[in-house]
Amino acid sequence: MSMNVQRIMEDVILKQHVQIQLVVSHVNVKLVILEMVSVVMVFIYFLSFLSFFLLFTFLKKIDINECSTNNGGCSTNALCTNTQGSFSCACKTGYSGDGATCTGNDFVFSSLKWNDVNLHLMK
Repeated sequence: MSMNVQRIMEDVILKQHVQIQLVVSHVNVKLVILEMVSVVMVFIYFLSFLSFFLLFTFLKKIDINECSTNNGGCSTNALCTNTQGSFSCACKTGYSGDGATCTGNDFVFSSLKWNDVNLHLMK
């Protein structure tokens, strides 16, 4: 009887050992899955950061030509110059002001031509 009891106890201990190994294996599998999910989440975060960075960089390089509409808000007697992300207004020759408002002579300067040192009226 003692051999039977000893054999039964060995079987019980062996079964418990197998159950413990199964539980440990199960826990290890869960940990591996959690690690994989963590790596995937970090990768997704990195990709989203990279995409926002690239989008911002791309949008920053797009320039809207403010001068193409209504002379950029400059006076009709001013030249509008488009720059990266902005624009500037400068009064035409013969006019003075800040570019948004230009006052001066209404004489048509386009009929004048500078030839060497002499100013000649074109016909």
